Amino acid sequence: SRLGPGGVIDAKVGRQFAEGDDVARSLRAQGRLGQVVIVHLGTNGPPRASDIDSLMRELDGVPRVLLVNVRMPRKWEGATNAALQDATHRYPKTVLVDWHGHSNSHPDWFQSDGVHLTRRGADAFAALIAESLPPPPPPPPPTTTTEPPPPPPPESTTTTAPIPVG
Repeated sequence: SRLGPGGVIDAKVGRQFAEGDDVARSLRAQGRLGQVVIVHLGTNGPPRASDIDSLMRELDGVPRVLLVNVRMPRKWEGATNAALQDATHRYPKTVLVDWHGHSNSHPDWFQSDGVHLTRRGADAFAALIAESLPPPPPPPPPTTTTEPPPPPPPESTTTTAPIPVG
């Protein structure tokens, strides 16, 4: 999985966008906020700009935040997606992951309620997020020592001396 070692998923049925800052605060306190945070909230109600601002304050110091927009047959779909798009203009470290556009021609990815995903939909959702992740950082360069190298071994010399006889 591209989530990788140390990846954390914190999901809850019915979570509101306004709860996102509490989740981020808790993960930070546990030392579990990563270099990339993926946020997919808004299917249970639209975010207010203040909800997004509060979440982004809690994510201060996180280099990259992926905001995943929504697709669902609810009256707040447009408001949610507009608020997320607006956030990407206000917070340069955010990137919009366009689940709404990506899933547009795939009604088979959704269960009959138009909100919850089928297995194929979940796979497509995961693949889109994986494609949106920044590449992993390059491995660190080999460590070098600051100590001088050991001196070379002494050169062996052979001397010949006459042995007195007598």
